[in-house]
Amino acid sequence: MQTMTTEELELWLEFERLEGPLGPERDDLHSVQTSATVANMFRRQGSPTINPVDFVPDWSGERKEARTNRNIEAWMNFGKRMTEEGNRG
Repeated sequence: MQTMTTEELELWLEFERLEGPLGPERDDLHSVQTSATVANMFRRQGSPTINPVDFVPDWSGERKEARTNRNIEAWMNFGKRMTEEGNRG
């Protein structure tokens, strides 16, 4: 097994600081961008824009209740819009 030098670790840390998180954390960010885009495409006219931050996993559970209520509402609106779109076509 090859080990990483301190210098190499410092370079990777600097790269991550400049480019954003690497690994699963970056996957989370890609997922929330997609989720927010889809939810905003189907939100009712005049309703507030859904922020990608609303979809960021809250591993600590601190924001869970407030975010859950907003997400439930967003997904209910999404479902209604999908149903309405399906009934039109």
